[in-house]
Amino acid sequence: MVEADPHVRKGCVAAFAWDVDGREKLVVMAEVKDSKRRPKAQVINQRIREALGIVADVLVFLEARTLPKTSSGKLIRHLAREGWLDGTVQSIEEVESSLEGEPSGGEGPPGPPTALGPFD
Repeated sequence: MVEADPHVRKGCVAAFAWDVDGREKLVVMAEVKDSKRRPKAQVINQRIREALGIVADVLVFLEARTLPKTSSGKLIRHLAREGWLDGTVQSIEEVESSLEGEPSGGEGPPGPPTALGPFD
């Protein structure tokens, strides 16, 4: 779904749960092919909703070759999650949505990331 976007690198998407005040949220991290041409977060979230019936609470766009991988090229999701949670991942853009997939109108969630913006 996320990799269907022409701006996202194939095999370079990681998703994980993030617990906020006892509520599980979905974070999706995706490497982009060109940092100047990012995917539309709203379009990606619509694809996720259509396929799975859920939306990503946070979409994180990263430079190419940012997500941690094994020597054989497999994503190491727990390290991606840890890097995002502790703020060591350098993102190009982080976009927050409400649970309904609509633009959020307020501040980002508590904890990482510190700079979130509404959907386009």
